Amino acid sequence: MLAEKRLLADLEGLNSPGRETLQERVYQELKRAMMQGRFAPGSALPLRSVAAAMGTSLMPVREALRQLAAERAVEVLPNRAFAIPKMTRAILADLGRTRLLIEGEAARLAAVRQGPRIADQLIALRDKISAATGAHDRAAYRSYNQEFHFCIYSAAGSPVMLHVIETLWLQAGPYLNLSFSDASGSPIVSQIRHEEAIEAMQKGDGEAARDAIVADISDAMEWIMPQLE
Repeated sequence: MLAEKRLLADLEGLNSPGRETLQERVYQELKRAMMQGRFAPGSALPLRSVAAAMGTSLMPVREALRQLAAERAVEVLPNRAFAIPKMTRAILADLGRTRLLIEGEAARLAAVRQGPRIADQLIALRDKISAATGAHDRAAYRSYNQEFHFCIYSAAGSPVMLHVIETLWLQAGPYLNLSFSDASGSPIVSQIRHEEAIEAMQKGDGEAARDAIVADISDAMEWIMPQLE
């Protein structure tokens, strides 16, 4: 019963897709939720529950989950059900190493190419993150945190790199779910690294931007790693 209530809470924020390209819309909505860390490691994703939450039939949900399984964001269980993969220290370490390299380089490129131009946008997102933190609003925090990072990564001007980062966030989503210290909804990572990233963008300092994003990822990993097997 408790697990069912938790699942319903996780599904609550999903939006109902439009009629056109329904499967793609379901896929994009589930992808967004997973990248934000809405689902905890090992969470089951019953087709009927997901379809009911999104107001769709089973077919587009099944096909979207199959697509996500191909991207290693979802695993297919022996009974053909779907679930969020469990996170282990080894998986987190592997993902972390790759994120540090790719996201750090994307931040460096972004600062050099468009840093001062996106600084105001990052400041606005920082303020929204602070408000969400103060309100203990996990959903808003996760959404604005994702926007903050991808505002930077998009400014790198590398579609290939951006696609790789999206794939990494899809796989890393389950551990982002663990980046809250307790049931209060407060994240464990402070905004110091975001402040450092903003300052680096304002100055167009690529090396400082890379250092800020690398430190941000590392801080979260240091907190989460002891929670895993």
